[in-house]
Amino acid sequence: MVPANVSDYVRSRAASSPQGRALVEDAAKMPGITWAELDAAIDRLASALSGLGLVAGHRVGLAAVNSIGSVTAYFAIVRAGYVVVPINPRGYVSEAAHIITDSGLRVVLTDAVGVEVIRALKLGSDGPQVVVSGTKAKRGELAIADVLARASGVTPPSPTDPEVLAALPYTADASGNPRGVMLTHRALIANIEQVAAVEPTTMPPGAIVLGLLPIFHMYALNAILGQAARQGAKVVLVDGFDPDGVLDAIQREGVTNVPIAPPVIAAWAGRPDHSVKLAKVKNVLSGA
Repeated sequence: MVPANVSDYVRSRAASSPQGRALVEDAAKMPGITWAELDAAIDRLASALSGLGLVAGHRVGLAAVNSIGSVTAYFAIVRAGYVVVPINPRGYVSEAAHIITDSGLRVVLTDAVGVEVIRALKLGSDGPQVVVSGTKAKRGELAIADVLARASGVTPPSPTDPEVLAALPYTADASGNPRGVMLTHRALIANIEQVAAVEPTTMPPGAIVLGLLPIFHMYALNAILGQAARQGAKVVLVDGFDPDGVLDAIQREGVTNVPIAPPVIAAWAGRPDHSVKLAKVKNVLSGA
């Protein structure tokens, strides 16, 4: 059954494969998180966000690197009926300022990397509430632990109308000015279902997928994370591209699917060890 909310893919996967591995952080060297654990974490954060005075349709920024926490935040935002606004955690301050002002953000979820860009904006009391993870919150900010501690335990009802907005990513036009792209749940779900229908499938159940592409891009949020939840694949999350380090992660984790951008292929071309380290890879997907 096709869902009405893109986060329902995680809910369905948690019901059908609760102990299946959903996400692994390569840098953490930890066992990762199961689909059941991820679904529960999404519910908890969605409940906590409602305690910040948010209502359906409010914009919530996400300025964070690839991690289990940031993936949880993405799905929690959309599950609660809010609109996720991805922000490059290592981007230009001017770009972040434009996105925050133009989108009308009420809350920004950020981590130890993205918070430096957010703090440089000096938002003040008139700006969105900043919620920080992975580092100590400063004056005027909230720590994610404190927000979660105040969670009511009641998850806000997910939107049942697939035509409501799910995401508002910003993309540059010919003049270089970022403009918001209004993506509904139906649009995201249609993309996931269309890719899932391709034969032979590019991401079969049980696949181990490289999560290198940054989650402030819809390619990562939908074509990787959404598709992985739809198909029951495990995503190995990697923050930043180091040619040797990523090849090592692929070999160590037994990665079978590698969605990447063309510069990554260029960086690996001609390396004497790539055939060994990519030995288990079944599919390489690339586009730009």
